Amino acid sequence: MHDEVQKLRETLATLHAELGTVESGDPEVRRMLMSALQDIATKLEARSAGTEVDALATTDDTLTAPVTEQLAETARIFEVEHPTLAATVRSVIEALSRAGI
Repeated sequence: MHDEVQKLRETLATLHAELGTVESGDPEVRRMLMSALQDIATKLEARSAGTEVDALATTDDTLTAPVTEQLAETARIFEVEHPTLAATVRSVIEALSRAGI
């Protein structure tokens, strides 16, 4: 599990770097992606700290669904103009699943 979380952190770092290099015509898309990334970072920090706060619980799929849905929608939007970024977003979704987040 620790390896999966580490891979997720690395994928998130890659995504942040790629996001910094692209221009999105829609600021709402960038806001949506940044919000999803913040949610993921919060969950990772809570997991690392061993925090068992209901709002951050990772065993409830309903908490994960909005984040993964945001990411999937963002990937779909970026697909045409930024296919590499879209692929990285999909990698984050897969890493979240593998890490159980």
